[in-house]
Amino acid sequence: MAAQSPPPHSPPAVLAVPRFRTKQEHDSLLEKEEFDAEEHIGVELWGWALLLATFALFVVALLCAVVSKVLPHTNSTLFDALKDDWYYCFLVPLTIPMTFIFIYFNWLSMKFFRHN
Repeated sequence: MAAQSPPPHSPPAVLAVPRFRTKQEHDSLLEKEEFDAEEHIGVELWGWALLLATFALFVVALLCAVVSKVLPHTNSTLFDALKDDWYYCFLVPLTIPMTFIFIYFNWLSMKFFRHN
């Protein structure tokens, strides 16, 4: 009786290459599944909120770092402080994106820790 070789070892799910759907498979799945319009609207609203927040952060950072430096002195203590400052005008706008980057890498490392 010939010895049978063991079945080939399948790669772990983490290393498996995802199989992409074709256009026909995607369209047939959309026809079969019920399209949840409310969920789609919620995702779209979050996308618009993220875009608007990004634009607002860009405008504030541009005002702090560039525009306030070329404006003449005013009687406003806030604008005069921004004009004379070269440290905090960059610190505050750059803290917000770095916070989100820190949160993302923290979440990613927790996922790696839990699933390994």
